Amino acid sequence: ERRELRIRYNVLQSNFTTWRENTLDSKVLFSKAVAYYEWKMQLRTFRAWKRTVKEEAEKQEEKLRKQLFAEHKRARVADIHFQTSQLRHYFKYWLFWSRARSKEERERREERRRHR
Repeated sequence: ERRELRIRYNVLQSNFTTWRENTLDSKVLFSKAVAYYEWKMQLRTFRAWKRTVKEEAEKQEEKLRKQLFAEHKRARVADIHFQTSQLRHYFKYWLFWSRARSKEERERREERRRHR
């Protein structure tokens, strides 16, 4: 009877050891699966965040590019306007000077004719 108990005990212990190892292995595998799933979710979240940041940066870059283009266009228009107004001013001054000189020359010619 003692021997039978010993055999039963050994069988029971062997079965328990096998059960415990299987249970621990399944827990380890489950923990690994959970860790892998969490890692995949973190990776997916990081990629989505990175894509969002990249898109936002591209939008800001395009907005800045448009602002700079508009600013340069305004500067060119202002330069052209300034040059045109300067040319108009100098042309009017030249026209006034030219008419005044023509008038002086006509008066001199008239004066010469009278003295003859």
